[in-house]
Amino acid sequence: MSRRINFIETWDKLSDTVEKVITAAPLARPVWNDKFSDIYSLCIAYPEALGENLYSATKSFLSAHVKKLSKDVHHCGEDFLTSYAKNWETYSQGAVYLNLLYHHFNHQYVTKSKQNDADIEYGFITDDKEQMLEIKDLAMEAWKEGMLVPLQHRLVNALLKDIAKDREGDLSGKNTKIHQVALYSLVAVEQHKKRNALKYYEDTFEKLFLQQTGEYYRAKALELLNDSTCSEYMNKVLSLLTDEEMRNRRFLHISSYKKTTLECQQRVIIDHIKFLQAGCRQMIRHNSTTDLLHMYMLLKSVANGLTHMVSELEAHIKETGLELVKGIKEGNIPLQFVETILEVHKRFHDLIRDTFNSDKLFVSALDRACIAAVNYSEPKQPCKAPELVSLIIITFNTSCTIPHFFVLGELRIQQQLAVCKYCDAILRRCAKGPSSDADDKLQSSILVFRYIDDKDVFQKVISLIPLWYFHSMWLCCIKPKHLASVLTYVASDIFYSRALAKRLVHTPCAMDMEEMMINRLKGVCGYDFTSKLHCMFTDVRLSTDLMQKYHQSSGKDGESPQTSINVNVLQAGAWPLSANQVEFVLPESLHKCLLHFEEFYNKKFNGRNLSWLHHLSQADVRINFTTKPYLFLLFIVQPFHNIYRTTPQPPSPVVQPNHFHSTKPYVTMSTFQLAVVILFNDATELSLSEISENTKLKSRDLERNVVALIDANILVKKEQEKKLDEHSVVCVNMKFSNKRTKFRVAFTQTQKEQVVEVQQTHSSVADDRKLYLQAAIVRIMKARKVLHHNSLMEEVINKSRIRFTPSVSAIKRSIEALIEKSYIERSPESPDQY
Repeated sequence: MSRRINFIETWDKLSDTVEKVITAAPLARPVWNDKFSDIYSLCIAYPEALGENLYSATKSFLSAHVKKLSKDVHHCGEDFLTSYAKNWETYSQGAVYLNLLYHHFNHQYVTKSKQNDADIEYGFITDDKEQMLEIKDLAMEAWKEGMLVPLQHRLVNALLKDIAKDREGDLSGKNTKIHQVALYSLVAVEQHKKRNALKYYEDTFEKLFLQQTGEYYRAKALELLNDSTCSEYMNKVLSLLTDEEMRNRRFLHISSYKKTTLECQQRVIIDHIKFLQAGCRQMIRHNSTTDLLHMYMLLKSVANGLTHMVSELEAHIKETGLELVKGIKEGNIPLQFVETILEVHKRFHDLIRDTFNSDKLFVSALDRACIAAVNYSEPKQPCKAPELVSLIIITFNTSCTIPHFFVLGELRIQQQLAVCKYCDAILRRCAKGPSSDADDKLQSSILVFRYIDDKDVFQKVISLIPLWYFHSMWLCCIKPKHLASVLTYVASDIFYSRALAKRLVHTPCAMDMEEMMINRLKGVCGYDFTSKLHCMFTDVRLSTDLMQKYHQSSGKDGESPQTSINVNVLQAGAWPLSANQVEFVLPESLHKCLLHFEEFYNKKFNGRNLSWLHHLSQADVRINFTTKPYLFLLFIVQPFHNIYRTTPQPPSPVVQPNHFHSTKPYVTMSTFQLAVVILFNDATELSLSEISENTKLKSRDLERNVVALIDANILVKKEQEKKLDEHSVVCVNMKFSNKRTKFRVAFTQTQKEQVVEVQQTHSSVADDRKLYLQAAIVRIMKARKVLHHNSLMEEVINKSRIRFTPSVSAIKRSIEALIEKSYIERSPESPDQY
């Protein structure tokens, strides 16, 4: 209940307690409680509250008390800092206790009169002196006005002097806590302010400190430059900066840490950055990892400080990579090419990881340098990295080598691009489980693949590697006394995507690895790049179900031919193959088999057309005139394009169930070669004109197939003539023998044909790019409606970069083509707007 109170009498009793509290003297609990009640009574006094009187009296008391302390500190002489710190600690502690004693006053008067944060934020605030402060904040203001203002210069000079002594090592043995306490007082006196709470500390001490620091380190840097090499200079500067950082934490307020560091860096690094950069190139070339680490530590915190260092490292990596790549001249060029790039990448990746802490700037420099090395080409020559990388990916999955060579900048095919059995080695290893070695090599190849600009060329060129995959079989009844029994009819193709399907029909392990490979390619280039490859997985699964139904249907109707067949039907869009233009008559025994399957397929699907690619097919042939078993693998090596393809797989034999265990030799050959060989079941010798009449093969194709059989020593020329013509006569080699029982006889291309294929591939890439750019422009314009020329060019380049880097002229030609086709038009208002 409010009552009348005599303020003077109450304050006389209260002031004694306030003095004991502010001096941190002992105080009994009953006295504390009584005085707490007295303050409460003054705040609710009747008829008028005496809070403002209490505030004024307390302010006057604190001011008088601080002035008294100031006089005592001023006369302390050499113990000035110690006396100041001791009095501040006592006073600041007493101010906290006094604030608790005035709790009701603070809540009743001060808190309610404070302006809110919105007023402070938007500038609607009066002078801080006109506002009523909490008692603790009032005590801080009294200390500032009564102690710091008169002793400010003396205090700051004493602090700066001791910090300078510490830099010289002359302050050892002194208690640095005194300095911390003294510096904290400069911060604490205005900490209650909502805005510019550190202004007094910054104006009175920090500015002078930073000035002194800058002068010290400017002189120190000049001294070190005169006496040290670049390496020694960096070592000493790092030591100085480390010591200064520890000194900051012993003396300064946390707000000064960064400012002090920046000032030091300015004087010892930025002011002399050219001196540091001058030694950067030699450090990189001599692989001075320690010096590079020191330079990185010095420059990483400086704005744009690493730019020169990154540029030097990028130039060195690029120079090293190009030098090694240009040095590849002999041997397995693709293998050496990729291993060279991987070696360069690993060497500098380890350097960046261990020395530069995998800094993104240096990682990006490594990527740019590797891109330059991978995509290097001589002037006016296309880059050969896609060919090399595509070949090396194949080589990693095979047990054979590719007899060819490349010269950087100029593609030369010395003899031939021979057969490369895609993934044979991996499949054999995967039969017992996944091969980590093969997976690591594929992953490494993907790393190089990421650096290829023309990924669409990679996609095309890799298809030039000839690969056999699905095996289809027809079993035909041929006269046993004659040369051969046809056991298998194998369809084959040569594109990378078809090679993927080969592994799908083997072991699950190989399929898993192939899916991982495709996912890696998709991760680099996106789904569009590998969509057709994914379709192949679906085709294989559907073809397996289709053949099960076909065999069941053939068994029920009893109309199955003597030859059993397994066929894989693949989508036209997923398999970029084309039908063969070579005129050819299929042997009658095989023709019936194909007709039977087509009849089944047409009943099941309407409107679909099957194209049998005889030029990509091969057959297993058993030789019946030898006593020793042989297995010959004869095949043709060349890329093809088709629309639909059917791929039969090995069935159980019909005529001779145990033919795989027969002691008779087997020969695997192309369909054209098969048609030639079957003729010798009814004749002992034939001229090329007779063979041509029966098979309808033209002289060029016929000669190539006959030469392959002669090279395999299955047929022999009756007369030892150097060149075959239409009158040349060939016959069966009845004396055939060989140390091996299994043979693979390659049917190779000429060098001219290989060069033509490479040229056709690059032409195909150019055509694909035109369509891709036009489609990209149309998609962009449909989304943006109206676009300026430069903006359109930029968006097209960004959109195409994932597959290739288009030239400006190519984009302009695509724009003009779309304008002619009326897909887009120029704006009538501006000629550079579409």
